[in-house]
Amino acid sequence: MERYQQFAFIVFLNFFISSRVLNGAMQEQFPRQKRHSDPLQEDTPPVAGIPSQNSILTTYYLGQCLLCPPGPPGAVGPPGVQGPPGRDGRDAVLFAGSVDHGGETQPPAPITPDGNVSFGAVYTRWGRITCPDEAELIYQGIMAGSHYSHPGGAADYLCLSKEPIFDNPQAGYQYQTYVYGTEYETGSSVLLQNLQDLEVPCAVCLAPSKTIALMVPGRNQCPQSQTRRWKLEYQGYIMSQHSSQPRTQHVCVDHEAEGISRTHGNHDGALLYHVESTCATGGGIPCPPYAEGFELTCAVCSL
Repeated sequence: MERYQQFAFIVFLNFFISSRVLNGAMQEQFPRQKRHSDPLQEDTPPVAGIPSQNSILTTYYLGQCLLCPPGPPGAVGPPGVQGPPGRDGRDAVLFAGSVDHGGETQPPAPITPDGNVSFGAVYTRWGRITCPDEAELIYQGIMAGSHYSHPGGAADYLCLSKEPIFDNPQAGYQYQTYVYGTEYETGSSVLLQNLQDLEVPCAVCLAPSKTIALMVPGRNQCPQSQTRRWKLEYQGYIMSQHSSQPRTQHVCVDHEAEGISRTHGNHDGALLYHVESTCATGGGIPCPPYAEGFELTCAVCSL
């Protein structure tokens, strides 16, 4: 039965090829103007496992076996002719070369045609007016927040720009909500004690070619692994408003923090205190490794 099917397929194939050859010869003898494209005259896209019409005809004329297995691959041909020059790239995205960081190759950083890196990780450096090395200063600012004695208002801290722009303001207070400058309250601590009652500056920074900025509480070093190599942007201390005052967010204040030089005196707007760890029996923060009353450190890392 199988041999009969093979024989029938060969007879059909020869009939199909002969008809195609005869049809081609007649068209050469009696050419006619085509009004529409003839799909039979065009080689259809190849389908996996099925030879195209042109390949069948070529095989027939060359006397090759249609049912035989394919032979070994041929030799590699000579290089082709070099193509024409490409576009000048003005409407394309350029890429900087990969940078090796201690054995780990980072992906290339897209840059704009004017040479600037087109992305990066943004973070706020609390307590300083400059950015770490390799980071770009976006703007300098003044740390601000809600008054420590007000039960309402916002809980976050702001890095207010030193160059504000107002849009159709109304003079005077409308008794809504307010922001105040932020003061260090570090007089009772040996850490940053010299900054007591000074106002807190800040800087908003861009870490070029980075995509993530992370604040790690409880450590002043960045996490490391075999697959990720975090870069330390700065280290510091976790600070927030006093536990007896309305809640605010925790921020990482630089361990080499500075104050705004023109400020002095106890104005008590928004405040910053060191955050200390507490221990509890049978739960809570584990001690050790934490210790009762120790000021918590932090690290701002980028990747």
